[in-house]
Amino acid sequence: MQLTQDGTGIASITVYTAGGNKCSTTIPVTVPFEPTTIDGATKEQIGTDPLTLWVTMSGSSRTYKFSKPLPL
Repeated sequence: MQLTQDGTGIASITVYTAGGNKCSTTIPVTVPFEPTTIDGATKEQIGTDPLTLWVTMSGSSRTYKFSKPLPL
């Protein structure tokens, strides 16, 4: 997780896994709104549920930046 410079919000999140960031199954990550990029992830949102990113871990961490900070 990366905070904004003034520390009042979350600017991005990073997904890591043990074993060299490799995993045979996708990792669900729920976010409050869509990140600016979703590289390595598939979006899923049903009705008014929060957005879930199904993240594929294939050897490196994945960082998802928000277009606006998530307030703390």
